[in-house]
Amino acid sequence: MHKIFELASAGSLWRGVDYYKKRKVISYSKDGLLYTGLVKGRSSDYTPFRSEQLDDAPIYHVTVNPEKPRSSTCDCPFAKDRHVVCKHMVALFIEAEPEQLDMLYKEIKECAEQEQEEEQRERISRREELEREARAMSRIELERAYVEKRLDECVEELREERW
Repeated sequence: MHKIFELASAGSLWRGVDYYKKRKVISYSKDGLLYTGLVKGRSSDYTPFRSEQLDDAPIYHVTVNPEKPRSSTCDCPFAKDRHVVCKHMVALFIEAEPEQLDMLYKEIKECAEQEQEEEQRERISRREELEREARAMSRIELERAYVEKRLDECVEELREERW
């Protein structure tokens, strides 16, 4: 995952992706290692339920340093005079390097697949452990353990119904 994505908060990252997809990057240029550009902000009359916003959104001046993201700048209220990665920086960076968004999605997908595989391994391991325990029990012990488990489940169901 690129450093810019790592340093952005989850909110800034996903809002930046959204800004990129909504074409809020007005323009950008590359100057050496830096990307400099203009990114449209949120309308002051923004309401989350209106499909069209008034076109009075501020325009922010953004500079992104992909090598040193904390030295990137934006004159939005969130990032001004702070060493943080804001949504405008994320949007500008993706506009300049769209393949980074593909790489981010690919990495997220791989992580999700790894988590699913790990959960599956844990379920299999737990099942094998329970089978070993059950095989080591006498029939009476096994029946008692089953009845106790069913009673616990019934008590839990009753608690859920009350609340």
